[in-house]
Amino acid sequence: MVSGSLNGQQDLTRPDAEAKVSKKKPDYIPKEDILKELQEIDDNLTKLEKEGVQLEMRLRRCEEDGEDDSFMDELMVEWFNLIRNKQVAMRRESELVYIGKTQELEEQQPSVEQELRRLMETPEHLKSSWHNEREKELMTKLMEIVNDRNAIVEGLDDDRLREEEEDEQLNRMMKDFSEYLRRLHGVTHKERETKEKVSDVQTVRLGGQEGDAMTTRFDVVLLYIVVLMSVYLACDS
Repeated sequence: MVSGSLNGQQDLTRPDAEAKVSKKKPDYIPKEDILKELQEIDDNLTKLEKEGVQLEMRLRRCEEDGEDDSFMDELMVEWFNLIRNKQVAMRRESELVYIGKTQELEEQQPSVEQELRRLMETPEHLKSSWHNEREKELMTKLMEIVNDRNAIVEGLDDDRLREEEEDEQLNRMMKDFSEYLRRLHGVTHKERETKEKVSDVQTVRLGGQEGDAMTTRFDVVLLYIVVLMSVYLACDS
């Protein structure tokens, strides 16, 4: 069998080279496993979508009915967690799609290179028009494979930047909301005891102010709901 090299690469026509090509990478994922996990992710996303709709309705109902602060806060934390879980699932889905495409291209490239090498090593006086045409087809195919693999790498880089922006936005919102809760519930035990000793007259006089504060709080929570909904829906785009 003829041996040689193309662009300094190992000769794929040799038996030992062919064995290397056919050997799977340690992190190789069989196609059936990829499809199975993609289906599991799709089912999970459908479940999270339903939970998101139900949670949004509960949040709005609590805001309208003036539910207890602690209950509203629990729902908001649950909403943050739901958004995070959806992001994780969708990122894994994208990763699996990239992995599947990459592995498919990696499996195609060696055979194309191998056939192209054999044709290029054929003496010119032995080549027919079919050989020349096939050589052009293989060159085109090889370029397509290389370009597709480069596009995947660029796509991964773009996704990484987008994910960093999403994480930064969500972490900032969670931090702001945590700070808001800290200020809201930052009344010390001693201050609570002092408040309990105020007269009924003072309580009545402050009632309007407390009502305004509660209204302001619900306005803030409603704003968080609206912003979180935009983040949640952005995960679908």
